[in-house]
Amino acid sequence: MTSKQNGLIIFSLITLFLIPYSLFAQWDQQESHVDAQLLSEVKIVQPGGSFWVAVQLQMQDGWHTYWRNPGDSGLETTIDWELPEGFSASEINWPYPERIAEPPMVIYGYHDTIYLLTKISVNKDVAADQSVFLKAKISWLECEAVCIPGGAEIEVGLEVKNERMQINEKYTEIFANAHALLPIGS
Repeated sequence: MTSKQNGLIIFSLITLFLIPYSLFAQWDQQESHVDAQLLSEVKIVQPGGSFWVAVQLQMQDGWHTYWRNPGDSGLETTIDWELPEGFSASEINWPYPERIAEPPMVIYGYHDTIYLLTKISVNKDVAADQSVFLKAKISWLECEAVCIPGGAEIEVGLEVKNERMQINEKYTEIFANAHALLPIGS
């Protein structure tokens, strides 16, 4: 082989390795069409108590995410918790989904803004008089004419005290409405 042929082979191999990397880099930089926040119904938690948090997903017009059983296509939203020692999280309490029209498929999900509720329990042995952070890594599939994976890492800070839990009045109405959208028995 000539040095020209060797150069062509090396160039081809480098190109083959760089194209997929370039595509993944572009995929990773896509704009998200869903904004995520973590809300707590309380400001102060008490050892031995429990309370609700909500992952708020706010979709741009025309975009949707999926329910736990998305139907014929889609992926459910997942929450991976990173909690302080002595804190535990329930499964997601899902609001009723809407049927999303994409004939001939049957798809279940959400438009606009939804709240995925999770009950957080605090062990009675958790030390009081400390600040803690609840952290969640959220993953979803957001779709309009195309679907792209989305995600966020969100957190909320709370105080642990040996006193009655203090409701976060800023979110009282949001939590009341979110609970009203849950199936009976949730």
